[in-house]
Amino acid sequence: KRALTKTGGLLVRFASWEQGLVVAPGNPAKIGGVADLARPRLRFVNRDPGSGIRALLDELLAAEGLVPAEVAGHDRVATTHAAAAMCVASGGADVAPSLRATADALGLGFVPLAAADFDLAIPYDHASHPAVAMLLGVLSGEALRRELAGLAGSDVSRTGSVVAEIAAA
Repeated sequence: KRALTKTGGLLVRFASWEQGLVVAPGNPAKIGGVADLARPRLRFVNRDPGSGIRALLDELLAAEGLVPAEVAGHDRVATTHAAAAMCVASGGADVAPSLRATADALGLGFVPLAAADFDLAIPYDHASHPAVAMLLGVLSGEALRRELAGLAGSDVSRTGSVVAEIAAA
């Protein structure tokens, strides 16, 4: 929305993905949520600063009254969802933030935390461009929805729809 405040425009939904904590199969550490990340001897690997899932995790930690320093491994970073989950899959960590689709692809357990909506910001002055029209056609088509729906934890019910119109400031 910030990107469109000067020009105005549309927010068009790409997809939503379920974010959470990836754990070993069967969740042997019995992790139920972010409060458990402060437990002693729990091996945690985080996502990189600036990633959406790390921001979510830090917000949820604060809501639990925890600061990042109370989570051993908060500064241990994996740069992608797959890399974070691979740390758990390889036994190098007990828990890491990632997507349900990544956990499922690796046969890992998953503790859901939130859904993340991914939208495209289209300035009004670009909305009628032929390439944008083509992109919107792909987004609203069934082929893309089928592909995205095949990813565990994905919600494509609003893919291709305008979720907000932002007026120019």
